[in-house]
Amino acid sequence: MAGQAWRADAGGPTGVNLSWYDDSNISVACPWNPLFVTEARVLRGKWNPDRRMWIFPRDETPQIRALLDEIFYADGSPAPGIDILLDLNQFLPDGLLVPALEIAGRRIVSIRPDRSGCQIDHQASLIHGVIFPEGEGLGWSSEAFIEVRYLPEEYLSHLPADQRSAVWVLARHGLDLDELRRHELAAAVRLSELRLAIEHEELADPGLAPTPLEHAPSGPAWRLRCRPNPDGGRQVIVHLDGCMSTQSTRTLTTEEVLDLAARDARLCSTCGAYRTARALGAPTMPGSRRASFSAPGRGRA
Repeated sequence: MAGQAWRADAGGPTGVNLSWYDDSNISVACPWNPLFVTEARVLRGKWNPDRRMWIFPRDETPQIRALLDEIFYADGSPAPGIDILLDLNQFLPDGLLVPALEIAGRRIVSIRPDRSGCQIDHQASLIHGVIFPEGEGLGWSSEAFIEVRYLPEEYLSHLPADQRSAVWVLARHGLDLDELRRHELAAAVRLSELRLAIEHEELADPGLAPTPLEHAPSGPAWRLRCRPNPDGGRQVIVHLDGCMSTQSTRTLTTEEVLDLAARDARLCSTCGAYRTARALGAPTMPGSRRASFSAPGRGRA
């Protein structure tokens, strides 16, 4: 992810400072951080480009303090952050009715005031299954998985063992800029090689054995195989790092394969295989480490 580190070319503070701005506002000066920017806007923050600080209404002070404690250490360096995949059926006790799902002080899922459905935190996504109002609490389908982004890494250490088994870490953030640029360069190289292989039909393999592509040392390795379809197209199977395979249920065009590759390459992380499956509409079931195309079950687990 871009930007857990401060972008030096932009200039700005290296520590964290919260102070009174005027009678009705507070100011925050801190290193650039994508999560803080997103949350700041939710908390009615306004960026002052001249003074390089955020301005917030004073009544948001408790939420701002909690947000700063979650994201930064006192010196302005970013606290370790993680993205997780959560299995609701394992995470919440069977039969428990909860009005909202809260994780690390954040309300991830809650029931809309008019009870027309549920709303999900802007830094979370329902990957598989269905969540719905049920009585006074939340209900969910038999396979409901939620991705939650930018949680403090220390959150995991406070979970009971039975809940910890329901959580999979998808990514850890904190890349410095030099490392990020190396990953981006490696991703660009892999995409160029993938395009070349497709254009020259180097993916054709009558034996269906995976065909490795040359790639830069860092980042996931692409392994592809394809077979002809009766309609004259090709069905492409993508392997990443040998840990998971993602298979389309239909013929992919060259541009679709490249788009799929680009989505993963932009992530430059160990969760690339999981997200590639999601890009194809195939939510990942962590227990099997394979992409599942089965329809979500209905009814409370």
